[in-house]
Amino acid sequence: KGLARWADFFGEDTTEENFRKDENLTKLIQERLHFRNENLPGKKQKNEKLLKKVEVTQTTLKKYFECPRKWLFKDILKLTPPDNEAELISDFILGTVNHKVFELFFTKLKEKNQCLIISQDGYKKLPAEFKKFLVEAMNTAVNPKNENSAFKEIFRSEQFSYQKMTESRTTIKIISSQYRIENESLAEENQNFRVLEKSLATFCEEFMGYKVRSLEKEVQALPPEGEDGYYFAGKIDCILSAPNERSFAIVDFKNSSLPGSLTVKAPEPGKPKTVIDFQMPMYIYLLKNNIEEAERIAVEKALFYSIKNYEKKEFPISPVEEAEFLDYAKRFHKEISDGAFAVTKRDQNRSLCAQKGEHAICGDYQAICRRYFTISGEKL
Repeated sequence: KGLARWADFFGEDTTEENFRKDENLTKLIQERLHFRNENLPGKKQKNEKLLKKVEVTQTTLKKYFECPRKWLFKDILKLTPPDNEAELISDFILGTVNHKVFELFFTKLKEKNQCLIISQDGYKKLPAEFKKFLVEAMNTAVNPKNENSAFKEIFRSEQFSYQKMTESRTTIKIISSQYRIENESLAEENQNFRVLEKSLATFCEEFMGYKVRSLEKEVQALPPEGEDGYYFAGKIDCILSAPNERSFAIVDFKNSSLPGSLTVKAPEPGKPKTVIDFQMPMYIYLLKNNIEEAERIAVEKALFYSIKNYEKKEFPISPVEEAEFLDYAKRFHKEISDGAFAVTKRDQNRSLCAQKGEHAICGDYQAICRRYFTISGEKL
């Protein structure tokens, strides 16, 4: 059991009316989306207003509207893709380490209540005290015995199975040696230090005078009035307050590449580029409608920042993006509640899913989804 009338999908008549709600699948989806009837001992306690509702994140929305079938396979049924060779383990580790270094560096600035500034002595340089913070952050991030180590997060990540981690211990040792700085006076000789210093200095210059308000901030919010059965949740990398302390900016750190056109692939034919990236609209909505009313703030600036490339990409804040995001969230909840998933040959097929380029979906589950083989030009 699981996907209702899954076998019918492979037949000719695959209209949505042929799919009926499967209570077992609905229950499993609720479980994966952290539905809870009551607060239980030993579990992280939820705000009472969030009970008996499923949790909707920007990642969930993006994955679902890219391909409902892939979302069901990967996030709900937890099927391991037949071929994992394409996953770049070292890139994942490097990204996590760099992200952790940024988090630890800005945590120190927050603790010291210091403004973001740069050195006046050279191009894209940090002040001496900030350099000490960076050295400390780098050493902590690659120290597996420290509770704030990046490797603690890597071991806990669903992307990193125990088998992969065991096979990659050599990679971890090499990366640790590349980041660790034994002598602070020799920090400039470390290539990763130079890259991260330039990146942080570029970022601090962009937000000169701002202060760090929150890091890795977990926020929940209810949908607009009239909607029920779900709530929004997200973890925001960095929230900054302007010198006037009345305007705020949010930043999502990327290790290298920034989002392309801030769009995701729509499942409807004829709409390949009209669905917005859900991340920033959701974060902006979360902070404006925080379930903790005393912590609500209005975001005036939102951007993605590339750690390795020292680049930024601003998100255009407007009611249009928010309205579209809310519309897709409403649609998502209705479809998972009704069991009417858009998993059809019209919306997902081999030629569409196997394509290359900006809006390619994936190749993870093609061996499962495949319905024919072409041999010597003949389709079998």
